Amino acid sequence: MKINIKLLVTLFTVSIIGVTLYYIFTTSPSIRYWVDDFCSSALLYKEGFWGTQISLWNTWTGRYSATFFTSLIETIGPTAIKFLPLVLLWLLIISAKKMLFGSIVFASLFIVLALTNSPNIVQSLYWQTGSLNYLIPFVFLNIFMGILISKKEKLFIPLAFLLMFIAGGFSEAFALAALTLIFFVIVGILIINPKDKKKYLKISIAGFIGVLISIIIMFLAPGNSLRGLNVTKPESIIFVVNSTIETTKWYLLRFFGIKTFMCSLGLIATYIFIFYKKESLDIRKNLILMAISITTSIFIATAVIGSGFYSMSIIPPDRTLFIVTTMILMCFVVFAFCLVGLIRRFLNKKTEKYLTWGMIGINLFLSIILIASINFRFGRAKTEIVNYAKSWDQEVQNLPVIKNVTSVGGLDNFTDNKGWVASCLAGYYSLNNVVIQTYDDKIIK
Repeated sequence: MKINIKLLVTLFTVSIIGVTLYYIFTTSPSIRYWVDDFCSSALLYKEGFWGTQISLWNTWTGRYSATFFTSLIETIGPTAIKFLPLVLLWLLIISAKKMLFGSIVFASLFIVLALTNSPNIVQSLYWQTGSLNYLIPFVFLNIFMGILISKKEKLFIPLAFLLMFIAGGFSEAFALAALTLIFFVIVGILIINPKDKKKYLKISIAGFIGVLISIIIMFLAPGNSLRGLNVTKPESIIFVVNSTIETTKWYLLRFFGIKTFMCSLGLIATYIFIFYKKESLDIRKNLILMAISITTSIFIATAVIGSGFYSMSIIPPDRTLFIVTTMILMCFVVFAFCLVGLIRRFLNKKTEKYLTWGMIGINLFLSIILIASINFRFGRAKTEIVNYAKSWDQEVQNLPVIKNVTSVGGLDNFTDNKGWVASCLAGYYSLNNVVIQTYDDKIIK
């Protein structure tokens, strides 16, 4: 009976994963360079690989990991970005397997739910610049969390430092979120006092130091001052604090009204109830971990949103908020595992049997809703990207004259913000300038 139950739920889960894979496989061939991609590629062709690292460090950003991996992908050429979403998806799933009970199915489900709940799938998954700043660092964080719960220690301490040093170098927002997450992991270890407490602390502290150093390095980059000239600075620290608190409260509360997100939480909880029956912690420790999970989620959201108000006086863009959504889901896995452990303590075998079948029914119901949501969200992104590719492939043949093709994912068009994208496009194709036309053939630039 247990095998049949697990097989049934696994089929629901595989259906969700399968629909998502279909959209990613069929959308990826239509990906093209968008906005910043032209700028970074043009700089790479002009300065070379290492010259690009130095140039961006001195004139734009201290995100050493993002710069390195972006240049690495662009060295291969534009074809690479058509495979990048699939490669990242595979890396995310494999890296998450260890921390998610060693289950490739649960790891796949978790990553799919994280992507589905992304505020902007185009910016987070399909856009090269977005994915290499805010998505790929989760690969390194996942591996770090996996080695944290492993039985080895010696080699994993320097590895933990290296993983989080690399992860932190992708963006300031991710580094702050990771620092917050690991801080509360350390707090949890100190309170729960597990059997291998020293090992957990050593690995956690190594990761914490790695992220902290990455933040310091990015903060010291000379390019920050030049980049800061292009954004609106906050009027005061009081404005930053007040705006961060109010926006964080609003942003977290709005999750309760998002059907896809709430269904995702329900699916994770029912999956854990059906598949994992281990009771390793007492009631007090379960409650403490649940409280820490909620607290961590709140502080992670505060850190990420606060970074936006501190640097730009506004809430961070959708691609950055992907960090918040995904880390909240990570915290919820811990919360749900503890909650299930508590519930099981008060169930007899007969009640547990009936409740398990009830969970299967809920799981099936939520799976159907989420498949519909995935179909809508990924389908909309596919339509947007495919339509852009068709228009772009036609217009690029007419350079240096090109129509103002509507961008994807809410990214800037060729004429937005003083036409900086058009300037990058001209640099990429080694043109003196690009002439932008509207579709009624009026010259814009």
